[in-house]
Amino acid sequence: MKFAKLFTVLLALCFSVSNTFSQFEDISDHYISVGYGYSLINADVLFEAYNFENDYNSSDFGPVSIQYEGIFQDKIGFGIELAYSKASSTWLGFDENDELNDNFDISRRKLSGVARANYRLGLGKIIDPYGSFGMGYKINHWKLETDSPGFSDADFVNLNTFALLARIGVRIMFVENVGAYIEAGAGHGIVMGGLTVKL
Repeated sequence: MKFAKLFTVLLALCFSVSNTFSQFEDISDHYISVGYGYSLINADVLFEAYNFENDYNSSDFGPVSIQYEGIFQDKIGFGIELAYSKASSTWLGFDENDELNDNFDISRRKLSGVARANYRLGLGKIIDPYGSFGMGYKINHWKLETDSPGFSDADFVNLNTFALLARIGVRIMFVENVGAYIEAGAGHGIVMGGLTVKL
């Protein structure tokens, strides 16, 4: 429940920043982008200690992101990015009768909110390369669920963790107000890409 409340707060902050920036007359363009990416820190890396367990399975979702950017005087963009990902693993353990009946499910959900600045490397209307730098916070929610009598469930949230973003990217507009973007570098994922809309 705590994680859901924090997600709601960060999402509200994202839209609040977007609404605030929209009042500034010096902003020439506004963009909203939604993307999906790839992270090197996936379930198999996070839960490597359990890879040898019986019937081990892992799954990953995301990172997914939503970001707002306002362009100041055609060259500098300021905004905010909200990203989420989940990694989980399951396996079977031996019960007291030495049979594989004990279930284990471990997961980490990660939420990050970053204030970011983009410097446009060109002024193209169709192809628009840029460099990004951002700082903020990330929240990690760890959870272990099991029906094994020898273990107990665990659930905790790590709140105060610094988040850093440094990427290069390019935005390509297919039509006047709709396009795509792709970014690579450090952040919630090493590669992110998706759709972008010019408001």
